[in-house]
Amino acid sequence: ANDNPLSDAWHYPIWFETGTWYPAADLPAPRYGADGSAGAAMVLTGGATSSSAFHDEAWTFDGAAWASTAPFPGGPRRGGVGAAGSNTSPWLSRFYYGTGSDPSLRYKDWWMLEYPVGITEHSGDERPSLLSSLVSDELHMRVPASFAQTMTKILDMQGRVMDAHDNITADQTIDVRSLSPGQYVVQVITGNGTFPLRFAVIR
Repeated sequence: ANDNPLSDAWHYPIWFETGTWYPAADLPAPRYGADGSAGAAMVLTGGATSSSAFHDEAWTFDGAAWASTAPFPGGPRRGGVGAAGSNTSPWLSRFYYGTGSDPSLRYKDWWMLEYPVGITEHSGDERPSLLSSLVSDELHMRVPASFAQTMTKILDMQGRVMDAHDNITADQTIDVRSLSPGQYVVQVITGNGTFPLRFAVIR
């Protein structure tokens, strides 16, 4: 936008083509020249707010909201290239980022961020979990018995609520046959915090 930083974000569904772009949650701060990747690792890195103000922040997207992750160690830059890929497990993801420039240098380096996608770090050893991240008919979830006031929301990659349940028990099965094949986030909302867990419906 003529070097004007913008905050809007958009998503195109590659799992089930609709021919339509959908708005996602706004970025935490406006940027231009940032780069990222969706799919296995939804990360946005770098960017600028003016011809002299470059940034090294990195954000991840869980399908509903952006969250800060470790700053890019190569320093502030814009115009880099980002790409995502899966490791041996499709939910242990790698985000690759490199090249780009700052006000005085052009780079040719490459970096890799590896992390489990869709699991929010939380104090304590107890946390909800999924028995499998790839499901066809039913989503099997385990919630620690000590968690109170537990409910779930299933969101698609545009952040739309597709399903919701109250009074989740320690071992819960959710019917997902009404969901189209694709990626989703189940938000486990408890008295101990909110835990987003990513899964995919395959058939």
